[in-house]
Amino acid sequence: DCAAPCSLACPARLDIPAFIGHLAAGRHREAIAVIKERIPLPAALGRICPRYCERVCRRAGRTYLSADGSQPAMPGPQEPVAICALARFAADVDAAEQEPYVPPRRAATGKRVAVVGAGPAGLSAAFYLLQDGHACTIFDAHSDPGGAFRYAVPESRLPKQALDADIEVIRRLGAEFRMNVRLGADFALDDLRRDYDAVFLACPRPGIKADRRTLRTNLEGVFAGGKAVSGPDPGVRAVAAGHLAATCIHQYLSGHEV
Repeated sequence: DCAAPCSLACPARLDIPAFIGHLAAGRHREAIAVIKERIPLPAALGRICPRYCERVCRRAGRTYLSADGSQPAMPGPQEPVAICALARFAADVDAAEQEPYVPPRRAATGKRVAVVGAGPAGLSAAFYLLQDGHACTIFDAHSDPGGAFRYAVPESRLPKQALDADIEVIRRLGAEFRMNVRLGADFALDDLRRDYDAVFLACPRPGIKADRRTLRTNLEGVFAGGKAVSGPDPGVRAVAAGHLAATCIHQYLSGHEV
């Protein structure tokens, strides 16, 4: 089947027609499940995403005529579908539920992953690795997780309550957070390599270079992505980078070629 232009334009490859279809039918639980297959921080991104998807929406700029073609069915050229607003709505409705949607988690593998950096890339990586059954510990120098979403985006654009709701789902999946600790000052990379089966560096580290396709570094079991490889990214690109990291690390931990 052909993919919708909006889904192709989304760096995270969100299945936009599917989640909007569920919303239109009143199936809110199914909608948020589709969204979280690709977007682990939907309440946050629904507010601050650059909206690449809406730039290519086929509805934008079109004039729709009546059935007989004699007059416009709707006044003037149309705006794109408000995809981000719909995703935000789905996330906010879910967060208000007594039991917000938490994706299912596979059986524990016994593998442990250290994630350095609790920004969007690190949170995204943990979100997917936890679903694959791996234990994840997230390290960050700040007092609260969220990275740039928390400390660089104004509260007026991204309320902390919305971001915290997204992060709470990652906690419920089993993530362990170790805050107020800095790599190189409070612990060393060699410590993580000794204590964990894999390490994901989501924050820049001097001397660490990674393959942009596999995210593997020159150090065995160490992967780097997001800001650690490409510099600051709009949120949705960082989330996509975290998903890629989780995929590569899962393959590595499963004994498959990355």
